[in-house]
Amino acid sequence: MTNLPEVNVRNILKNSKALVSLMDNIRGQSLAIVPIYTFAIPEDYQKNESNPVIRVTPVPKEDAHYADNERFLVDTFVQVDFWINKKDTSGLALMQDLIYQELHKNGYERYQPERSIDPDYTEQIMVTGLFRGGFTMSKAKIGLSQFQYATVENEKTNSEIFKIPGMRSAKLDITNELETIYADDGPYLVIPAGITELKLELGLVDLPTIDKQQMLGVTVESGIERYTKTIKVPDVAVMFRALMDDNKYCYVGLAKGKFNLPGMDLKTKEDKIEVAEDSITGNFVARGEEEDMLFIGREDNKDFKLDAFTKMVFNGEPSPKV
Repeated sequence: MTNLPEVNVRNILKNSKALVSLMDNIRGQSLAIVPIYTFAIPEDYQKNESNPVIRVTPVPKEDAHYADNERFLVDTFVQVDFWINKKDTSGLALMQDLIYQELHKNGYERYQPERSIDPDYTEQIMVTGLFRGGFTMSKAKIGLSQFQYATVENEKTNSEIFKIPGMRSAKLDITNELETIYADDGPYLVIPAGITELKLELGLVDLPTIDKQQMLGVTVESGIERYTKTIKVPDVAVMFRALMDDNKYCYVGLAKGKFNLPGMDLKTKEDKIEVAEDSITGNFVARGEEEDMLFIGREDNKDFKLDAFTKMVFNGEPSPKV
């Protein structure tokens, strides 16, 4: 990855076979070169028959995040413009969406899309998007996804893994207590007590009724959730992944625990849309003879295998349920 964000974004788009193919289809022909440029588009390609063409330029702005008194993550900004002929805009939305998808999966987020007639070329529509992405000095976790769980009975997980989309936040708290033994009028020995508490707090866009039933033990009758005084919350094993700045994943698994029932924090609708999320907290304990509690696997470890990690978390080889 280059240190110049506009060049990095240009290369991402230029290497997208799907995007280049879409541009050729909209244009009705392929060109001798892929018309994706930084800064300026050559005059020969500023014609209707060349459209669509793409230009990437840097935005003079950056946000830095610090650790150990040094920058470890720098957010940079770029503007991506493309031109399409006004007489046929059938491919405009497809191209706008595909550019977003290609950049999103490479760590960029769009925050200001717009389109207008180009004042210099009135037969062309100029489509603009401002994108923000991260460049790092050391590894940082910048995204969450793929929360999944399986119920646990008799220290073994059941055969199905269930997925819950819309994971927004995860906070993992680990307590590892040490006990100091005193002798001869002073501290003599420190004895580790192991992991004494393991807690996971999740924020989800929505916790569907089916998952409340399977993961929290809620009774569902005629589409109605019933919360009884004697509700029995099952044990579950869970797993999710965090995206690191190098587009590799760090996987987290917890062996056995119970989640509390979610409350509600509701507000009236206002002009500005605010997304209310469901929040649940789970307390986890040891599972099995080896007393497993927590698993962490990183794709940047050369020996890491996702299948082996999944098997370790769910102590079996169940197939994910979509």
